[in-house]
This record gives sequence, C-alpha cells and structure tokens, in this order.
Amino acid sequence: MIDTELEVCRGLVEEGKLEDAYLKITQLLEDHDENVEANLLAADICSKMQNMGGALNHYNRVLDLDPENKVAKSNASMLGNIFNFRYTDLYNP
Repeated sequence: MIDTELEVCRGLVEEGKLEDAYLKITQLLEDHDENVEANLLAADICSKMQNMGGALNHYNRVLDLDPENKVAKSNASMLGNIFNFRYTDLYNP
C-alpha cells in the first residue's frame, strides 16, 4: 500500500501539484514515519517548494533511520552549508 501512495505523491510532483503532494506525503508519514523512501520524497517536495528547513528536517530523519544514506548525507550537508553561509562584506560596508 505504501508503494502505491508514494507513486501517487510522485505523480502529483510531476504534475506540479506540490501542495497536494506535500499534504499527501505528510499524511502518509503520520503512519509511516520510519519509511526512508517516504522521508526522502518529503524532503524533495519541501525542497521544490523552497522549504529548505523542512527538507533538512526530513533528510535528518532519514539519517536517523539510515545513517549511511548517501542522498540524505549529501543533501543535508549541502543545506547545512547554505544555512551556515555568511557573506561578511554585507556586515562591513
């Protein structure tokens, strides 16, 4: 059943219905929070919606479940670097 629901979510993403996909994946995660694939999809949807904090939370959840997941490691690291970026010239005119 979860595979079918994930495919529905992916279809909504492909159609550009990101809000609907996010609502559906959020509902799915209420019962399947330990599903790595669902959390990765949720992170992808958050990223496409420019919700980088939400994406990072889902990548971190994946890493809690599967510490060696390469996709989550890479993307969480990238988002962490973005969040930690400081352009000091903006502070010192």
